Amino acid sequence: MANTASERSRQGAGHAGAWVAIGPCAVLASWLALVFVPAAFRLAALYGCIAALSVTAFAVAFYLASHDDRDLPLNRPSSSEDVPDPSPPKSGGRSATDDPTRSDGAGNDMIDQGDTSFRLVLEAAPSAMIATDAGGTIQLLNSQAAQLFGYERAELVGQSIEVLVPQSLRATHRAMRGAYMRAPQARRMGSGRELSGLRRDGVEVPVEIGLSTIATRAGHLVLASLIDITERKRAEQALRASEERFRLLVETAPNALIVVDRAGNIVLLNAVAERLFDYERAELIGKPIETLVPHRHAAGHAQLRDGYLGAPSARRAGLGRDLYGMRRDGSEVAIEIGLNPIRTAQGEFVLASVVDITERKRAHEHLGAALAEKTLLLNEIHHRVKNNLQVIASLLSLQAARARDPAVQALISESVDRVQAMALIHQLLFERRDWSSVQLGPYLSRLSELLASTYGRSRIELQVDADEIELDVQRAVPCGLLVNELVTNAFKHAFPDERSGCIRIELRREAAAQARLRVSDTGRGLPEDLDIEHIESLGMQLIPLLAEQVGGTLRMERGPGAGFELRFPVASVGAGAPSQNSLQQCS
Repeated sequence: MANTASERSRQGAGHAGAWVAIGPCAVLASWLALVFVPAAFRLAALYGCIAALSVTAFAVAFYLASHDDRDLPLNRPSSSEDVPDPSPPKSGGRSATDDPTRSDGAGNDMIDQGDTSFRLVLEAAPSAMIATDAGGTIQLLNSQAAQLFGYERAELVGQSIEVLVPQSLRATHRAMRGAYMRAPQARRMGSGRELSGLRRDGVEVPVEIGLSTIATRAGHLVLASLIDITERKRAEQALRASEERFRLLVETAPNALIVVDRAGNIVLLNAVAERLFDYERAELIGKPIETLVPHRHAAGHAQLRDGYLGAPSARRAGLGRDLYGMRRDGSEVAIEIGLNPIRTAQGEFVLASVVDITERKRAHEHLGAALAEKTLLLNEIHHRVKNNLQVIASLLSLQAARARDPAVQALISESVDRVQAMALIHQLLFERRDWSSVQLGPYLSRLSELLASTYGRSRIELQVDADEIELDVQRAVPCGLLVNELVTNAFKHAFPDERSGCIRIELRREAAAQARLRVSDTGRGLPEDLDIEHIESLGMQLIPLLAEQVGGTLRMERGPGAGFELRFPVASVGAGAPSQNSLQQCS
């Protein structure tokens, strides 16, 4: 019997020594997991670290207690029942009750489960600790275990361990307990399965359990270290719920969504992406994103991807360039891509929102073709209008040459000037390929050249000083005719008797989106009794009508020379730059 007890003690010490050996490794592994695992799983690693520390601390204390022959305070009896026998020891030295590792008569040392040191070590463990005998009866437990299950300690001692096992698992637990006792070893219980304990109030609590055996005088005890992992479960459930919400958002999005990791591999995509690229989801998961990039762009795409990951931001991909994706059959599809970095506990990912713009490009191409056709049509119209007006002007000139009455010739010449002023508008439109507006500066310069060549009077100087102002075609024509009438009238009437002088056309942009057009001369001036509203001259009668068509207000200036000033609204695009051909003011 002594040998048997000694052997059991050595077995118990061996189990404790094993935990002393493997405990630090378990702690180190748990600590490394705590440092390097993603944040969402650090709680689980923390619990693992605590469990390893608990069992290791208990094993170290137990190992020391079972190998120390000194009469330490922790090894003294805990009650009067354990007081040493006053009779002298049989073979000298201390009595059997002085050592917690008593002999079983076969030379085997065994722990006394009632020893104070054993109980103190059990109580000092940071996790719940329960010791049961081979039959599953609870022999010892610490306060953490009692608190975990909501019992008083005395209520559990002597009870079957199955009282702490959910009802549905008790039968299975008895069979598994028996199997463990046939080959006991220090290990984790229920590896790969979820374990639950049953509290006094009937509530199940998720736990992790570590098992080990200890040899005592009464036989082997099974020591279970339990950790409440309720908070870890809640965190895992919250994480799963969050992931599920994210997957649901991705799946129900109207656009194709693809999630790519930093290595460029596809980790998630939705049904819209499957339909767009004609792949099954399982065929793309884990594949590089270049699978969906046309071959001619695949080589450079990896470099662009690395550049984006160097400075990730929410932006549109390939701004200003046409982007294409490649379907399973090798055909290409025009797409737009929006990129957005996502930082998660598992690392950094990139969410790509892909939109099929095939129909948009097709519509754009149709619109472009229609616009080109319209441009060609307008070009042809203005060209024909200009040519027709030139023909009319030529016919009028021929008619004027055949007329014998000078008054008739003068009237026809004035009509020719008006026709040429309108033709010049269409000429400029044709040259600029802009059918909506006319640059008044270049137009007034060209018109003045045309009028100067018509009247050919070198003694009269014609100056143009104009800002860059655009005017729509509907108002540019009456504006040109207005300038034509005023300049023609100045040439004909401002400088009688071969008098010399200057005619000046000035166009300025003013505040509040207004422009000022002024035609003045240094001639003899306007008659005092001139009433522009009641005059027989056709040209002077046209002036107020044309001013009204431009949408402006006309003011007549008397004094040295004559002047007409028209103020009219223009597009407010900022102050126009003075013309490069600006001249000095007429002296």
